[in-house]
Amino acid sequence: LLECCSSHFQKGSTDLTPRDCVAQTASLALFHATFGAGEPVADAARSALVGPNVNFIPSLARLIQRPHPLPLLISLMRHLHSLVGSKPTSVSSIDSAVTNSG
Repeated sequence: LLECCSSHFQKGSTDLTPRDCVAQTASLALFHATFGAGEPVADAARSALVGPNVNFIPSLARLIQRPHPLPLLISLMRHLHSLVGSKPTSVSSIDSAVTNSG
């Protein structure tokens, strides 16, 4: 994630910490995975992101509980909300991850 964001996001953002950069890249990944619900490519990306091989949900729960610039935190929460809307079966995993990451 850091390698990806260093080439794309940090070009104009010198005040982002590495953790903020990871959160920003995660937000972008969530956007792409949830934006096209019903589209085969987006559905495959979302399934891979929250599936057993990657299981991004615990990492996402840790990211949203850390301090970040407000626009970034809002973006993460918006995409988390979209994830729940596009994959309702992920609610129990998200609840468990948020409860256990604190």
